[in-house]
Amino acid sequence: YWPPQYVVYDGLTLEPLSVTDVGGSTYDTNEPLTEVRVAAIVASHNGPVWMVALKESGFVAIVDYSKRGFPVVSRIPAERFLHDGGWDHSGRYFLVAANMRNKMVVIDAEKQELVATFETGIRPHPGRGANWQDPEFGWVNATTHIGQGLLSVYGADPVNNPQHAWKVVRQVPFTGTGSLFLKTHPNSAWVWFDMALNNDPDGA
Repeated sequence: YWPPQYVVYDGLTLEPLSVTDVGGSTYDTNEPLTEVRVAAIVASHNGPVWMVALKESGFVAIVDYSKRGFPVVSRIPAERFLHDGGWDHSGRYFLVAANMRNKMVVIDAEKQELVATFETGIRPHPGRGANWQDPEFGWVNATTHIGQGLLSVYGADPVNNPQHAWKVVRQVPFTGTGSLFLKTHPNSAWVWFDMALNNDPDGA
């Protein structure tokens, strides 16, 4: 996390090409911050940009890697304490946890704007997340949680099932806490997740 910068390297030589500070103020109260950690970084499917979750300030920074110096060209106000995240099935929506706010955040990468925030449970941590088709709700995504034993499944199909999009549609409680990552595969009937930080012997 430290220092509060992102660094771009040459992929072949690992030579540093640029170092950019990401300090600033909070998106909601304009509180000056001395530390803004860089969390998830994902590459957009809609153009030559990286989407960078800025944890303490609550912005998703848009970095244009087609420009000299790889600058931040805009910041999308979202929610504070952004952490890990990934893509919906279409590759259009960046789904990122605001874990200390107990929320998931949805960013439209094509329009570069906030779509929704919604609560899922205590300290969501989806990793890159998992997409699959639910027989009732269409395409869904999900998150596990660090703070409670809970899998929250939410609608992620705004085209065909807009009434369920970006809302929790199923919750599966389980013994133990501390889940960090979940995954699935088109050829798998299962969604897999860990409990790496679990401290409950009954949930081991």
